[in-house]
Amino acid sequence: MAAADADSLAYPISPEYVKSWTPVRAISELIANALDEDPNAAVSWTDGVLTIADDGPGIPEEGLILGMSSKTDEQIGQFGEGKKLACLVLARSPQIGPVRCETVSYGFVPTVERRKLLGGLIPSRTQQGSDVLVYHFHPNTRTRGTTFTIECPRDLAQEAIGRFRALAEPGYQPPAAPGVCVRDGDPGRVWIGGVLVTRMPGFLASYDLSLDHKALQNRDRTVVEASALRTAVRDILAGSDDPPLIALFARHVLDGGKLREQEQFFTDVNLPRPRAAWRTWGRANLPEQAFYQLHGAEEGHSTSRTTATPS
Repeated sequence: MAAADADSLAYPISPEYVKSWTPVRAISELIANALDEDPNAAVSWTDGVLTIADDGPGIPEEGLILGMSSKTDEQIGQFGEGKKLACLVLARSPQIGPVRCETVSYGFVPTVERRKLLGGLIPSRTQQGSDVLVYHFHPNTRTRGTTFTIECPRDLAQEAIGRFRALAEPGYQPPAAPGVCVRDGDPGRVWIGGVLVTRMPGFLASYDLSLDHKALQNRDRTVVEASALRTAVRDILAGSDDPPLIALFARHVLDGGKLREQEQFFTDVNLPRPRAAWRTWGRANLPEQAFYQLHGAEEGHSTSRTTATPS
């Protein structure tokens, strides 16, 4: 793009790049960007078109440069690649129709096109050019916000929307470190800052980790580093004095249920309030002929050999 008024920008990125990204993953990236700019961003699907609209300051020139990011630790994004790669994935996908973006002062349509770089001056093995990501620009009079419209099937849109707690829970705020336990809905979901990253079969609950864990996920945001996930989950559970959560895990174990390694937190219950909450639950729920033990201390109703323990 040599001239300031050029109407297109070709990225030398093959459409085969980030093969693991699905259209849902790409749409989720655009939703995450919108929520970063505006916590009240609107996302809806109607008549075959998904609309993602925010009231942020728009996409500056730097936002078009691969690898350049202005994201802070309090925002979902991280790598400076998401928007560009999302447009690439959506433009290459046969399941997706036209994608359009309108932002402050300009708009663009991303496409995958065959281009001979430098007008064919660069030697090519095939002499036919290469398929690359191209943005086609146009000016507008918009002064605020960014809107993406994406023609796509309803199931893809709903799956992407369903990854975001903020879209289902008005007033949602990312949790403080280490995160929070979520007992509503299907267990085994793991979010970071309200964005679904992975599912862990066999978990007894779900977990929303704080945003300071985002650096511990892979670029595709599909995996959280194993030891970080274990530490975060155990810290969340061991630090809780919530009676229903304590009852959930205590009853599960007392009934002979197994816990995955990440949720085996009982020996980490060391803080005064959680310890007191466990003692209260034990007094109210364990039979008189049983005793229970907290890490480093015992509480009991008798000298019975029958033991129920969170240790």
